[in-house]
Amino acid sequence: MRKLFTWYYLLNKRSLRNYSYIILFLLLPLLAFSLRIISSRDSSVLKVGLYTSADSGLSKDIIEELTTEKSIIKFIEYRDEESAYEDLQVKLDALWILPEDLLKSVNDYLYKKEHVVKVIESRQSTVLGISREKLFAKLYPYISRELYNKYMEEKFPYLKTDTEAKKDSVEYYEARDIQDDIIEYISLDGDSYVEKKTDDNFILSPLRGFLAIWLFLVAMVSAIFYKKDIDSGLWVWIDKRLKGFFSFVYILFITFTAAVVLLITIYVSGLGVGIFKETIALLLYVTSLALISNIFRVVFNNIYVYSAFIPFILIVGIILSPVFFDLSMPWLQFPVPVYHYIKSIYTLSAIYKMIGYIALLIPIHFLFVRS
Repeated sequence: MRKLFTWYYLLNKRSLRNYSYIILFLLLPLLAFSLRIISSRDSSVLKVGLYTSADSGLSKDIIEELTTEKSIIKFIEYRDEESAYEDLQVKLDALWILPEDLLKSVNDYLYKKEHVVKVIESRQSTVLGISREKLFAKLYPYISRELYNKYMEEKFPYLKTDTEAKKDSVEYYEARDIQDDIIEYISLDGDSYVEKKTDDNFILSPLRGFLAIWLFLVAMVSAIFYKKDIDSGLWVWIDKRLKGFFSFVYILFITFTAAVVLLITIYVSGLGVGIFKETIALLLYVTSLALISNIFRVVFNNIYVYSAFIPFILIVGIILSPVFFDLSMPWLQFPVPVYHYIKSIYTLSAIYKMIGYIALLIPIHFLFVRS
């Protein structure tokens, strides 16, 4: 074990003297920092104006909630209706006008079918339709309470005159308040090995894919430098029977160091989903990268040809992996290690598939890699 750590230290010490590795390692924090800066700026998909003539009350409270919560929809409060209408023609996608007395308007809606909120949209689009769900979510608690009261009064007419009974009915409703999520987030295969999705900092969502691609690049560059060492006669003293395994360990050690930096970056960026999940997925990913990068080294058998193919390999990796979108074609995506890593973060079944992927790579590595 001590010799293993010694080799790990010596290989990393030697590799980090190379300017190419230093540049690669500097690219990672630069990428994470750049995306972090971008995500902190205005990254809204829609801009919705909000107006109410009320100085206080529920309408004002709802507007304050919408304008302060983190969302991919940017809500802008307006003090006068005229300015809101003017901006609707220029920079707003929609304008929501809330009533001065929200409770009265809700009550009028239930009994007289008068509209509660006026929604004016600059165009018709699916995204704008979905954005209205935000408004419905804010109005629902008040509408549901009034609807409950209306139903109870129709069902039990004495509640209209019996103050004590009415109070008990309202208290019963309030006691049914649900604080926790009523939705359970699980994967398609039925396990709960998945984190809750939010729309906070959605620009950061491709970052994990970029980090995975970066680690793939580190592994392939490590394989190229090993080939360069072999061509220079550096490892002639290694037993020929062990050279295939040694080349794998060479790439694995250097890639592992880069993976530690990647793991730190993931948590600094706020993308971490659990240290156990992250560590297991990353260890499997590093192993698969060391195997496939070494196989590529033997297939190309030339550092210049290998180097020329790296951009193509990375582009294919981005296209076939769910970095920006998922093709949902597992049979086509299966050979790509990046695909397995990203999937393994969210589902337990993907972890097993990644283990199977590595199990397929090991005999291929054994057959092809001899030095």
